[in-house]
Amino acid sequence: MAARSGQSRLLRQRLLGRMAAVWAVYSLLFALAAVLANGVLVPRLADWVADSTSNWVAFDMQEIKSAFPYDDLLDSYLQRAYGDEVTREMIDNGEVAVVSDEVALDNGYYTDTSLSDDGSQMVSLRAVRVHELQEDYLAQQKAEELYEEMRFADPSTADDWVAYPTMGSDDGSFQARNLHTYNQMKAFKWPVAIALYCVGCAVIVILFFGRFLRYFDRLVSAVGSMIHEREKPVELPRDLFIVEAELNSLRLESLADERAATAAEQRKNELVAYLAHDIRTPLTSVLGYLSLLQDAPDLPADQRARFTGLALQKAERLEVLVNEFFEITRYNLQSIPIERQRIGLGFFLDQIAEEFYPQASAKGVSIEVSAPADTEFFADGDKLARAVGNVVRNAVAYADEGTAVTLEAEALPAEDAGRGGFRLRVTDRGREIAPHHLDSIFEKFYREDTARGAGTGNAGLGLAIAKEILLAHGGTITAESADGLTVFTMDLPASAC
Repeated sequence: MAARSGQSRLLRQRLLGRMAAVWAVYSLLFALAAVLANGVLVPRLADWVADSTSNWVAFDMQEIKSAFPYDDLLDSYLQRAYGDEVTREMIDNGEVAVVSDEVALDNGYYTDTSLSDDGSQMVSLRAVRVHELQEDYLAQQKAEELYEEMRFADPSTADDWVAYPTMGSDDGSFQARNLHTYNQMKAFKWPVAIALYCVGCAVIVILFFGRFLRYFDRLVSAVGSMIHEREKPVELPRDLFIVEAELNSLRLESLADERAATAAEQRKNELVAYLAHDIRTPLTSVLGYLSLLQDAPDLPADQRARFTGLALQKAERLEVLVNEFFEITRYNLQSIPIERQRIGLGFFLDQIAEEFYPQASAKGVSIEVSAPADTEFFADGDKLARAVGNVVRNAVAYADEGTAVTLEAEALPAEDAGRGGFRLRVTDRGREIAPHHLDSIFEKFYREDTARGAGTGNAGLGLAIAKEILLAHGGTITAESADGLTVFTMDLPASAC
């Protein structure tokens, strides 16, 4: 769980970090591109759009003066500037002056420092000068009037008209055009820029989301490869190195379990074959002796007794082998129900010693018990008796003749592994267990005695069952063997006592 949470945290940090870095770079590049486009591309595009969607309208002063006589220009100006309050007669009589930036009339006369007062032609020259300047002014006013009429022909586009002075002209001529379509398109500049920016951000998110999906695809492929190509190591992207390590660990564990199961199954099959072979031997002997007894009813009493004893001995051996088969067929270490109750520790060990007294006596081995008096523990007596009994059976089988198998019990201090409880020891002196066998004797169907001596052959389940019963109680079992002394140590926690 920690590895998975660490992997998800690392993957999230890396993906978000890279996305943030890519987003920052994209934002910077987009801003630079926008500035360059706004300074270089947009003006050219704007001119092209403006030229493509609008026409120039020229207001040339010379053309206006040619198209409109002076009187018409003056009447149009008066009507526009003064309405009916001022007439042309009032202008001619000097009652009202037509004032512009270039024209100044005072009682009908023009004052200009460039014109001298000497000579009889000065008055006529003034009049001509005044007429020309007034006509230029009136033409400009007429041009503005025509421009305004054109602008407000459609009030909705009046503000879209733009006037520009005519290049190379100093008489007030100008050009105008309607930029309504251009302005409408120009209004979309920022929305389009924002939309493009958002599209780029969406593309970044989609790319990283696609990368995440590719990680998922790689994980699915890796899990599939663990099934179909189990010997090949799992290879994932560098960002998934935690999951890669965990999957490879699971793969190795699975391979180890598979090999162990295969080896156990092979040992089991071999053992079944051995037992089947051994069953035939005592069974044949039993049948042979019984046939002799049946076919020769007049056998002497001592011979009949000997044949009967041999038949009984072979039958007992046959019972042992049948029990071995029974152990193999019902073996299921994953389902050991535990039903605890209060049990006297000394009484418990004494019962086990008594159970194995016949086997120990037959081999010349004694069983000694040492346990605290009046001490009880809380455990499943039947299951625990089976576990301890399997260890004692093993000790009796390999103990030297004339030695003692000891069963000891002692209370563990509360500080021992932080749990307290009891420790049981089964000790025998005799055949040693090789160090490389100590790690395997608790595996199911494992038999150290590969030669399978006729007297000690078994299914190799006893110690494996003992281990599982101890584990079901929350305890442990270990073995040590040195200098002919073998010690099995079983620890039971206080919760099981």
